[in-house]
Amino acid sequence: MVKTKSLHLRLPRYLYQQIEVRSNIVGCSNEDFVKKALELAINGYSEFDFKDKPVDKEIE
Repeated sequence: MVKTKSLHLRLPRYLYQQIEVRSNIVGCSNEDFVKKALELAINGYSEFDFKDKPVDKEIE
C-alpha cells in the first residue's frame, strides 16, 4: 500500500473554478485532477488524459 500525506492550501477563486471545469470535462474528481496535474508538472509526464482541447466555458 502506498503511504500518503495530506496537503492543504488556499487557491484563488479563479484557479479553483478552472480546476472544477477541467475536472468535469475529463470526468474525474478535483482531487484526482490536481494529483495528475502535479505529477505532470513535477515529472514532466503523465499517462492521464487531460483532453487538452480549448475550454469554451468562460470562468467568472
